[in-house]
Amino acid sequence: MARTECLFLHVPKLVNHYRPFGEFIRINFLPMGLLGLADLLHRNGISTQVVHMGVEWIQDHRFSILDEIREKKPRIIAIDLHWHHQSFDVMETVKKIKAAFPSVYVLLGGYTASFFHEEIMRNFDGVDAVIRGEAEVPLLELTRVILRGEEDFFSIPNLTWRRKKRVMINPLSYVASEEDLNTLSFTNFPLLKNYPTYIRYIGQPFYMKGLSKEKNFRISSSHLPVFQLTVGRGCPVQCTWCGGGFLSLKTITGREKVTFRGMEEVLQTIKEAASFGYESIYISFDPYPREPDYFLRLFSRMREEKVNLACFFESFSLPTADFIQSFKKTFPGPGSRIILSPDVGSVKLRRIHKGYAYTNRDLMECLDRMKENRVSCDLFFTLG
Repeated sequence: MARTECLFLHVPKLVNHYRPFGEFIRINFLPMGLLGLADLLHRNGISTQVVHMGVEWIQDHRFSILDEIREKKPRIIAIDLHWHHQSFDVMETVKKIKAAFPSVYVLLGGYTASFFHEEIMRNFDGVDAVIRGEAEVPLLELTRVILRGEEDFFSIPNLTWRRKKRVMINPLSYVASEEDLNTLSFTNFPLLKNYPTYIRYIGQPFYMKGLSKEKNFRISSSHLPVFQLTVGRGCPVQCTWCGGGFLSLKTITGREKVTFRGMEEVLQTIKEAASFGYESIYISFDPYPREPDYFLRLFSRMREEKVNLACFFESFSLPTADFIQSFKKTFPGPGSRIILSPDVGSVKLRRIHKGYAYTNRDLMECLDRMKENRVSCDLFFTLG
């Protein structure tokens, strides 16, 4: 079997317990850019594979990541540490990998790894480097240097790394442009081992170990394979709790502006996702909710191309009347919905905490418009 030069590894939180359900796995979704990174290396002639340890457990409870590494013999293992809930499982996995394969280069990336990069490098010798923020150019450059057997990483942006036991911090200087994002493929699913299981059964945030794959699918709130659609990056506002708002992104990734992918590239991604069996798309990118022109044009193109999928759309404020009408035309089925998060009943607190606030009267009028257009809506409020 051919050697895998870079192995991408997703480590969910594998051990959780909730009395009504028993043991379950969570943090199951791959970070949205991970397949794009794997495809970027693949298209540049670097052999790569993505392994999702939760999917592998579903396929075979005896799965061993050490056996996988022993078989694939990767030179680099790139592990996403995006959500902080993964931290313990990721670090324990790093320890096991380094103990068994000390020469493998272990690389971390993702929001949590980016924010805590210095602490990670000081306290976990098994981590060789962290790519902070957006990783497309840094990862490609780092991989090429490692595969050439070189050890000088000073020119690689966004990199925190070790040099003779010293932690080196390169400038946070790379942020993906629209051109960069348009060249990425987020749907090269054959790079993901056992990808049909991921597509079909990782459609909700948790997977209950005591139930079969089909029973897990049936209890999913959507009952449809859901594709997380990358429309762009960035946000112009900062909600107080959000790690993806303007100030958070500026601190963690260096991003200071919103970038949309090209509309035709997004449309192509949607078509490719559908070709792999996805029946719905999930959009959690709405940086300008009061100026929905991009989405109105995208929805129009979907109708022209006769793309028939359900859609879950997280509106960052209240959707406009023309957005609601276009949404209904494009996604007429009962499975689609617009998701609103008023978060609190107090308008005063909402104005403090939300980047795009609105009054309760405006909220009720918007709900009436959605009801008139027969658009389903989920409302989310914060407790505690």
